[in-house]
Amino acid sequence: MYKNSVNLEKFKFDVGCLKYETAKDIEVYKNVKLIRWFLSGYMQYVFEIAKSKNRVPNSFEAFFLICEYFSISKGFVYLLAITIAKITRKGFKIMKYART
Repeated sequence: MYKNSVNLEKFKFDVGCLKYETAKDIEVYKNVKLIRWFLSGYMQYVFEIAKSKNRVPNSFEAFFLICEYFSISKGFVYLLAITIAKITRKGFKIMKYART
């Protein structure tokens, strides 16, 4: 059980990594809806990690995957949202746009 904030941050980091790695692994099946679902979950956890000013897992590798399965503009919006979250702890609506 994750009871303190250190463990909660580790949990978010682990789940974010898991969602990215799963999206990358299932690329061979060409199921675009499922890959987008995992990437959307990844972006959600990464945003929470960035808000706490911790290291974001696989941010640039995920950028290329997001560009491929969403669009190039949403890939750049994803990077922008992470940057804004690290600096100001805001930017949820920007990340929400990137995830849709």
